[in-house]
Amino acid sequence: MRQPMPRLTMTRIDKLKPDPERETFAWCTDPRRFGLRISPTGRKTFIIEYGKDGRTRRYAIGTFGRLTVDQARAHAKELFAEIAKGAGPIQNSQAGFWFGCRSPETAQIADKFDPFEI
Repeated sequence: MRQPMPRLTMTRIDKLKPDPERETFAWCTDPRRFGLRISPTGRKTFIIEYGKDGRTRRYAIGTFGRLTVDQARAHAKELFAEIAKGAGPIQNSQAGFWFGCRSPETAQIADKFDPFEI
């Protein structure tokens, strides 16, 4: 069940412990549907959850440690703005997935790459 935290902070994230049997999530209320996925191994990944075409989707923003909470929150707000305009983050960074990378920088470079021009 989704139990939102008032706001994700470095202190709260550091206190979160993984469940060795399954993924767990910590959801934030600012912005709504922004959260943290904690894998059984302890890896903490910032995510957003959004609805598109009648389906719920999750998009990984980046890992805790490589991004601060404030950086991830700012990026989440940008992604939610894109979604509100009708574009999903998966559509806009599809090239980044082809190269096996989800970082925003690589996705921006990959978006400029047109495989049909080769």
